This record gives sequence, structure tokens and C-alpha cells, in this order.
Amino acid sequence: MNKRAYALDALRGYAIISMVLSGAIVFGILPGWMYHAQEQPPTHIFNPDLPGITWVDLVFPFFLFAMVRSFPFFCWKKNRKRRETTSFGMGCC
Repeated sequence: MNKRAYALDALRGYAIISMVLSGAIVFGILPGWMYHAQEQPPTHIFNPDLPGITWVDLVFPFFLFAMVRSFPFFCWKKNRKRRETTSFGMGCC
């Protein structure tokens, strides 16, 4: 039986698609909320004095969260396989 965490798979897929889209945004044709908060259009010059966060700034943390949350599933599956083949399946990986 295949037990998958479909919500984690969806979040990882969403994060990867968002990473591709945020890296491929062409400057000047999209609204200001589609860019980093510190690189406002039309100049797109980095200004560290501007506060704020946009969806582009949250893409990588979402991806890291999904990867960290899926690690226990991987360890559980690996330990189960190890217990089937050996009598001393200690540790995670």
C-alpha cells in the first residue's frame, strides 16, 4: 500500500513552480507585488531601507518547510526496510 502525503507533494510542487515563475519574471510588465519588496519597479534597484515581504520572498521557505516535513516519512520508510533486512535497524538514515 502506498501511503503518500499528498498535501506535502502539492506544497513541494507549488514551491517548485513558484521558484521557476519568480526566477523568470520579466522586469517591467508585471505589477509591483510580483517582485521582491526591496526591488520596486520601475528601477529594480535594491533598497534595504524598504520594509516588506512579498510572495517571491516566501517561495524558498515554503520549499524548505515541505522538505523538512517530508523527512520523517522518508526515515520511517527507510527504517522499516532496514528492519526487514537486518535485525539492528538503529538510527534514521
